[in-house]
Amino acid sequence: MNKVETFNFETNEVRTVVIDEEVWLVAKDVAKTLGYSRTADAIKAHVDEEDKGVGKIQTPGGMQQMTVINQSGVISLSLSSKLPSARKFKRWVTSEVIPSVLKNGSYTKPQSTLQLFDNALQVMKEQETKINHVVDRMDEFEDAQEIRSWEQTELLRMRRNKVFAILGNKHTKRYKALSSEVYQAISHDFKSQFNVPRYNALPRKRFEDGKQFFINWEPSNLLELAIKGAEQTA
Repeated sequence: MNKVETFNFETNEVRTVVIDEEVWLVAKDVAKTLGYSRTADAIKAHVDEEDKGVGKIQTPGGMQQMTVINQSGVISLSLSSKLPSARKFKRWVTSEVIPSVLKNGSYTKPQSTLQLFDNALQVMKEQETKINHVVDRMDEFEDAQEIRSWEQTELLRMRRNKVFAILGNKHTKRYKALSSEVYQAISHDFKSQFNVPRYNALPRKRFEDGKQFFINWEPSNLLELAIKGAEQTA
């Protein structure tokens, strides 16, 4: 039987177990801590098969076989979580929980000092390789993700403010006469600039570029003439 260690993140318990000298976490505990209401669906949707396993976990009802996930699986669930604390949880697992379990080493057999040193060195090398692999996957994953809802809201707010800066508020004649054309033009230019069909399709890594777009955007010469004409008739 593998020894189970329990850690607490805020008000949630997260159980860990060591299998073949690798730290695994009970998948249900991780998903629940990250705010997933349907934990099984979240694990199936976001965690690769290679990052899942089965561990024997002692529960009040007796020994049970439960789905466990490794560090890579934890990171995948964290990246897809909508909780603000997801990043903090990911850092807690990788910098505190896993090192603590490995340091305790209660799952290893008594060994000589030299053997312990060699094994520790090997574990460190393996962990470094895995972490590098996970970092690469994180970069690829984040690059492919679309902006979140709050980021889309921020872009739309900047778009509105840009239109107000050009036409004035909603009560001006210029706004009433040309707001549709200006909104259409700025939206067309944004989608063309970033090659996206809609605002929330913008990759997260381009969010700052999207904000800068609205700061720098200016109407075309033809639209500028229409705005000046509206000013003269206002």
